[in-house]
Amino acid sequence: MPFAGPHAEGTRLIGPNALIQTAAALSELESESAAAVLQAAGEPLVREHPPEDMVDERRFAALVRTLVHELGEARAERVLSRSGSLTADYLIANRIPQPFQWLVRRLPRDLGLRLLLGAIASHAWTFAGSGRFRYELLGDGNVELEIEDCPACRGLATEQPVCGFYAGTFERLFRRLVDDRLRVREAGCQACGGPCCALRATPDEERA
Repeated sequence: MPFAGPHAEGTRLIGPNALIQTAAALSELESESAAAVLQAAGEPLVREHPPEDMVDERRFAALVRTLVHELGEARAERVLSRSGSLTADYLIANRIPQPFQWLVRRLPRDLGLRLLLGAIASHAWTFAGSGRFRYELLGDGNVELEIEDCPACRGLATEQPVCGFYAGTFERLFRRLVDDRLRVREAGCQACGGPCCALRATPDEERA
């Protein structure tokens, strides 16, 4: 199902957690180099940014580029994945209404996924910015997610995907609200030459 939110056409604003939680993850996982990396990205005070104020998506793109340049792809991806998990935790604690969470948790898995993804899609501009988000439920807990013109990957050419922020966010949301067995992997990335950044959620059968 393709989706472009009401503010998606041409906007450059996204939610501030892309910056705030990436800085938090960087401090947690790369404490010795965190200050220097944030300084290099032009974001030395980003953790003080008000959580209700949207940010220019180009700031996130610049931060991701700096992470890759300063830390290398593997370490940058680890930081971004952790940032996504922290962002999901923030959303669950502060942004997703408790009655909605209660309902999603009690629905059958595929129905819960459908309801949750519909809500995510209606706010897609907050993470995709001027990019375009789509999703497709394939049944049995499998979901395909795509972000075309992904803010995190603009201006990057990498050997491995660098969409860990999105993978980490979706996996944490799915696991905490729908099914703890769901895992999200990166199936393609614009930075690696793909047409879009593609994620796939599948149940971990080893945990069945």
